[in-house]
Amino acid sequence: FRLPMTTVMVRTLVGALIKSGLKSGTILSYMSSVKRAHKLSGADPSALEDEIIQAAVKGMKNRESLTPAPRAVMSLKMMSKAHSNLRKLKITSRRKKTIWATMVFMFMGSLRGSEILAPEKKKFDPAKTLMGGDLKVVKIRTGNEEVTTLQLTLKQPKTSKSLPVQVVELPEIGGWMCPVKAYRQWQNGKKNKPTGGKPLFCWEDESLVTMDEINTVLSIILEGEEPAITTRAFRPALPTILARQGASEELLKSLGRWTSRTYLHYVREGRSSEWQGLLAKLRNLKI
Repeated sequence: FRLPMTTVMVRTLVGALIKSGLKSGTILSYMSSVKRAHKLSGADPSALEDEIIQAAVKGMKNRESLTPAPRAVMSLKMMSKAHSNLRKLKITSRRKKTIWATMVFMFMGSLRGSEILAPEKKKFDPAKTLMGGDLKVVKIRTGNEEVTTLQLTLKQPKTSKSLPVQVVELPEIGGWMCPVKAYRQWQNGKKNKPTGGKPLFCWEDESLVTMDEINTVLSIILEGEEPAITTRAFRPALPTILARQGASEELLKSLGRWTSRTYLHYVREGRSSEWQGLLAKLRNLKI
């Protein structure tokens, strides 16, 4: 292939992508990138507007809508099962604490694995991977109570065009699902404390914790779950649970960091105004 792509080239590319089994949304994302490459190089992108290609992708969308694939969502019951099975694994206690901290962070923060973990063992992008300096332990006051929170700064979220930096707060709720407790247990006795210049999540030997490694562990401690649980299942978990308990739309959007005017308010100002009600809901989570 070369730029500008011809109609034959575009049809061949899209045909290959369809044959490989990719979803229509993924193909559209790829084609959008190809179109952007044309514009940046000053090439004519008109071949990408081919009617046959558009009809093919639309047909794929229609077919996918008839048999939507079930979406994996982590639940409290599965978290409990994972917690129990993780303790039985024949790995070091430090490794178990590292794995559990990543799981609780993703669950309580409605986070994507890519927002806190490295993509490869020896490679990371400090503008995307959660660094040691991106975590702060902050105390906030809600009513007559002072609550410890972990504040995570996400530097390149998916909504970076509308808001390039987001702050996710993880509250101390007590119990086995408490993110502050998981963080402290993980850090206690750790030889090397997190530094601003290194990724936050590292193993005992200082090698990076990757999404593939956590996905491998999840496939073991949650074996048999259908659909299979991966790091992708954590982002919708808490909003799904609280939605069933009647949480407000505004609160759910703030938890998931979905774009809206309310979302902008919560991200900029924090969730302090909602902490009292939110804490009550989180502390009453039951399997």
